[in-house]
Formats: sequence, C-alpha cells, structure tokens
Amino acid sequence: MQGTLRRVTRACYAEAQFRARQAYYLTPNVLRPSVPISPTYRGYLETLRSGGLVRIPGEFLPVAEHLCQRYLPQLERFARDGGDVSHDHIVRIQSQPEIDRPYVASLSFKDPALEHLYFHRDLLGMLYNYFHRQPYYRNYPVIVNTSYSGRNRPHNQGLYHKDGGIHQISYMLLLNDVTESDTHMEYALGTHRQWQQTTHFTDRGSISQHDVARRYRMEPVTGPKGTLFLFDAGNGFHRAVYKETSTRIMLHLNVSTGSNLKPDRYDSRAGWDRLRGFPPHVSRMMDKIVAGPDRP
Repeated sequence: MQGTLRRVTRACYAEAQFRARQAYYLTPNVLRPSVPISPTYRGYLETLRSGGLVRIPGEFLPVAEHLCQRYLPQLERFARDGGDVSHDHIVRIQSQPEIDRPYVASLSFKDPALEHLYFHRDLLGMLYNYFHRQPYYRNYPVIVNTSYSGRNRPHNQGLYHKDGGIHQISYMLLLNDVTESDTHMEYALGTHRQWQQTTHFTDRGSISQHDVARRYRMEPVTGPKGTLFLFDAGNGFHRAVYKETSTRIMLHLNVSTGSNLKPDRYDSRAGWDRLRGFPPHVSRMMDKIVAGPDRP
C-alpha cells in the first residue's frame, strides 16, 4: 500500500512540475502579444494555428540553392572521404552511420546569403504571434542527410511522438526533391491543439501508434527543393517514414520561447553589426544562443 502511495505521489509531483514548466513558457506577453506581419504571413499563421503545420513553397528556393552549391559539395566529400571540412560557416560536422546519416553539419548564422531565412521579418513575426511572446532560436541550423539503406533498424523517430514537451516550432527546408516514395516526415494535423497526458511527451513508447494513425489525418512533409515547412513539433504528433535506398537532405532549425536551449555558442555578437540593424523581434531571436556581453 505504501509503495503504491509513493508511486502515485511521485507521478502527481512529476505531472505538476511538467504542467508548471509548460505554463511558464506559454505565458503570453500581455504588453506586446503581437507584431505587424504581412497579409501573406497572416494567412500562413492561421494555417499553422489550425493544423500545426504550414508549407511555404518557393520563397526560400534561393536559400536552398545557395546551400546546395556552397555547402553540400564539401559535406558530400566529407561523407565520401572523411577528413576536415574547410568552410567559414560550417562550425561542426559528424556522421551518424548507425541511423543512416552520412553527415549532420551545424552552421553559423553569419552567412549573409542565408539571412533571408534566418532573419526574415514576417516569418519571425509569424512565430512571435503564434507564441504571443518573443521566440528564440533554440539551436544552430543543421544540414541533415538521411540516406536510409534498410540495413539498420529504423531510428525511433519512426514512431509518432512529440518533442519532449518543449513548446517548439521546427523548420524543415528541403534541399532536394522529396516525394512519398522517399524518406519523409508525416504530421498528424490538429494534434497540437489537444490535451495529452504527460507520458506522451516524455515516453514515446507510451503512445499507441495505431490510435494516432487511425484518429488523425496525416500530412506528408514532401515537396520540391526549396519548400519550407514549419510545424509545432513540441505539441503535435509526427514521425519519420523511412524508405529504402532514398535520400532526404534538409536544413533543420528549432525555435522555442526559451526552454531546453542547446549549450552551443558558436557565434558572437562581437563585430556583428548587421544583427543590430534588424527589428527587435528579429535580433532578439539570437539572445539565448550567441556569445558576447552586449546583448540588449
């Protein structure tokens, strides 16, 4: 009896802690709950709020082309031959062959050719308005190549899950054409708006894969190179769908309201004059992940 009582007490305490932490990072800025954005991005915001996922076609194709031309050749050479990568804006690179990733490369935010994505006023304004408070980049951009061979057991990202209870929006910019015949992601539309038990955030093994697939409409995250997807990864069910002998290359980024920040500090504000020229809701995106004493 006492053992049961202790287990129930611990479970209730963990639940209370989790919900309190969520509430802290969900509290809106009552003095400035929104910033101005264009009609196009107001439409994207409504789609994101409704389904938990929005597709932005075409606008960021120049960013994808730049990454393909200026970054991918060196990354492919690394995957083929190993050794060092010499690039001003590739700050870390590793391979993860056990999960069929020839390379995962972290990037600096300081490439001017990528500012259109990283510091897009309407895009970041849309995220501000989604959270009703200042968002922040949670980690540095990463280019991820997933080339599933079928030899390894699929990674547990192939299970429907939520990203650890983090109130988070994820970016996925496709750097190659991706169809449903390729490895891709599926998102369960609308699940970001529904209350879920705490274990669904902390233990993906507790989620009934059959129930998720049966109850919700799945949206495949597929499209031509340059398609940008934003999705509520912290609260909506999603999973990877692995297809043998296929490759998906993407740029991935995460945005939160300040929770679960990664410790890396590759970039510094020192000498970064261009950052000071952006509107506050844009420049403050970097507050949690850059080095330097002169944060506003």
